[in-house]
Amino acid sequence: MSKFLERLAENRPLIYDGGFGSQLFARQIELTNSTLANEEHPDAVVDIHSDYIAAGADLIGTNTFVASELHLEMAGKDP
Repeated sequence: MSKFLERLAENRPLIYDGGFGSQLFARQIELTNSTLANEEHPDAVVDIHSDYIAAGADLIGTNTFVASELHLEMAGKDP
């Protein structure tokens, strides 16, 4: 059985990670699109995920909140 299914079988709430943009800001990384951190500040992205896991998050999401075609084009990126 996978670890995910084992945790579900424990019948307790799973804790999801928190906000990503606020964590970038706390690290003095200011971007108009937090998705750009994946390319421009990859170490910070890994650190944020690691910090959430260390704080007890069972689940982490991808840093893709504003990764739509429109927002990427507005940031000068090729979707």
